[in-house]
Amino acid sequence: MRPVQVAIVATYLLCVGSVGVALLLTPGVAVALAKDFPGTVGAFLLISVVCGWPWLRAYVAASRNNEVPAVVFGVASLAIAGAFFSPIRTAPVEGVGWYVILCVLAIWLACLVIFWFLNIGPE
Repeated sequence: MRPVQVAIVATYLLCVGSVGVALLLTPGVAVALAKDFPGTVGAFLLISVVCGWPWLRAYVAASRNNEVPAVVFGVASLAIAGAFFSPIRTAPVEGVGWYVILCVLAIWLACLVIFWFLNIGPE
């Protein structure tokens, strides 16, 4: 595994971790976690894997010597997840899900834009 690929995996883990911590700090998720720990953790892991396709895209690009868009996406995804940490953590119960959806969509959009503009041709 190349160093850039390790960095992409690290950014994925940091982004998922930051959103996960922000969610744990909300009262609704804390209650759900206390009631059904395996189900709540399983749902979070399943959703984080499904929503992780941009990091897979960056990982594959880095393996094909296309490191610039992969690195730019990694930094952008960390910035987006960091920007949404406080809104997710402090949102009212009915707003937490919307902030998580906006965070995921912003990361997806960043992936598409970055690879569109920094990638020459299809891989």
